[in-house]
Amino acid sequence: AEYQVDDAESLDRAFPGWRDHPALSADGLLNLNGADHSRLRGLQTRQFTHRRVQAPEPAIARLTDSLLGTLAEGGAGGRLTAERRASPRDDLVSELVAAADSPGARISQLELVENLILLLVAGFETTTNLLGNGLQIILSDPAVGIELRAGSVPPAAFVEEVLRYDAPVQQTGRRRRGSGALAGVEVGAGEQLVVMLGAANRDPRRFADPDAFRLGRADAGSLSFGAGVHFCLGAALARLEGAAAFPRVLRRFPRLAAAGQPERRAGLTFRGFERLPVSLG
Repeated sequence: AEYQVDDAESLDRAFPGWRDHPALSADGLLNLNGADHSRLRGLQTRQFTHRRVQAPEPAIARLTDSLLGTLAEGGAGGRLTAERRASPRDDLVSELVAAADSPGARISQLELVENLILLLVAGFETTTNLLGNGLQIILSDPAVGIELRAGSVPPAAFVEEVLRYDAPVQQTGRRRRGSGALAGVEVGAGEQLVVMLGAANRDPRRFADPDAFRLGRADAGSLSFGAGVHFCLGAALARLEGAAAFPRVLRRFPRLAAAGQPERRAGLTFRGFERLPVSLG
């Protein structure tokens, strides 16, 4: 064929070592050419017959009607922003809505929606991972839970070590404005850098015994919220949420224990659990 997709062979040339990462694969149709593509596509194409495709139509219609009903109940075109316009509160959404509606608006309507979506996703996803990762540490090492229950370790110190040891966000990206050397490597203007936050948090040049979870570290800290002008807006809130949640969970469920094999979520950026079964005792 004149045109081909990126397959394992081309990935070997472009990204040597990609096969060593468990989250990466080139066995899907989007990364296959030639006979392998034809073989797997043929197996799947037979399942996409007209009869099979039409079979779930009633269920799809019911789900669509349900979602549209939810949309209609909330009001189209900004369920939440319209509510804050009518009844402002002492919160971020009301402040941003007022800024968007004011003369010489400092934020456009599109920017308003985009940033509210970002705040929702960033705040929910990352905090969920922080709570799950911390809980797994407690389940894996009961001594940690005992110290937290006894109050011998401040919850805030536990949260800081969770952020370092098992960061909810493992990587981010930056582009170099001008060319220059970084750690002895020449980086050209505009080139993208993949910043591995999780690796930085385990750097032995910064942390003693970095692969060990240690409460009360003298070298506590992490890069889990980034740095510089893009430092996470919600860092203080995430720390507060974690410090409030963990001791309350342990007090409410003193016999909390693991109840099965946890399953990590697949992915490179966010680190958390798909399943974390527990017994409340």
